[in-house]
Amino acid sequence: MLLMASTLNAQIITGYDGGMMVHSGYVAGEIAPLEQKTQGFTFGIGGVARLHLGKHFRVGGEGYLSSLNLLSNKSFTKLGWGGALVDCYFTFKKCSPYLGVTIGGGSATSVIMKEGNTKDWIAEEQLVYNKQALMVIDPFIGAEYAIAPSMAVTVKIDFLLGFSSKELYVPRGPRLYLGMVFKH
Repeated sequence: MLLMASTLNAQIITGYDGGMMVHSGYVAGEIAPLEQKTQGFTFGIGGVARLHLGKHFRVGGEGYLSSLNLLSNKSFTKLGWGGALVDCYFTFKKCSPYLGVTIGGGSATSVIMKEGNTKDWIAEEQLVYNKQALMVIDPFIGAEYAIAPSMAVTVKIDFLLGFSSKELYVPRGPRLYLGMVFKH
């Protein structure tokens, strides 16, 4: 029985990979209760781990943290998210284009200082802090280029969609990811 389960597992799981990526992209939105526009270039980092199923499918998980600076006084909004992913890929020599989706959750945190000084130790009266839980659906498309049998450079573009039972103020827009993936 153990031999049969081991053989079946070897036929289904054909490998695994994982790595780190940095990202940036132009996002925009508005925090309606404050009438505060949230737009600009977001920057972040995160990673991915996947099991290869057969020749064309992968399942796994990924997670990222993305920050957007606002105003000129250290105000910010950041988004941390992660979840389960599934994608399909095809390999043409050293290049492997892929298409997939991540479904999961995370939180959006905003710290907005309307007036004040970040260099003193005086309490600010015009500071707003808000943190919201959210669910995410994150479709993506990308490609990997093998630079060694066990290493690839990966590039992908996503468009994260956040959902919540309350009003959600998360800037939206495409993000471009660049990273390294190590394969086995």
